[in-house]
This record gives sequence, structure tokens and C-alpha cells, in this order.
Amino acid sequence: MAGLLARWAALVLAAYTLALGLIFHAYWLAPAADARFERIIFFNHLSIIGGMLAIVAFGAGCLSLDALMRRKS
Repeated sequence: MAGLLARWAALVLAAYTLALGLIFHAYWLAPAADARFERIIFFNHLSIIGGMLAIVAFGAGCLSLDALMRRKS
């Protein structure tokens, strides 16, 4: 991503990652032998979502295409 519509893209990707985590890494439904691995991957997905929500909250930064378009208008 070069920063063009970064907030919207990050929001869509966060929702998509949450859906994937809930569907494919439901550690609470996994057998005991697999639950530890699934829990690790699920919380890894949550940390990725946290990073994407930081982009949603703060934007892509001053060197992004969004910032360049804002400066020109």
C-alpha cells in the first residue's frame, strides 16, 4: 500500500482478518492437542488487526499518497 485510501483499506483488511481468525482459528472449538497452536495463531491475527486499526486511527503518514493529495487540494 502506498497510502492511497489507507484508512479504508486497513479497515476492510481488519474486518477480513477478524472473520478469518474466528472461522479458521477457533481454538475454543479445537481438540486439546490442537488448541494451543490455534490460540497462538488466533492471537497473532488479533495483533495484526491492532496494527491495522492503528492505521485507521492515525492514517498512513505524511509520506503517503493520501497526504500528498490533501496538500494539493
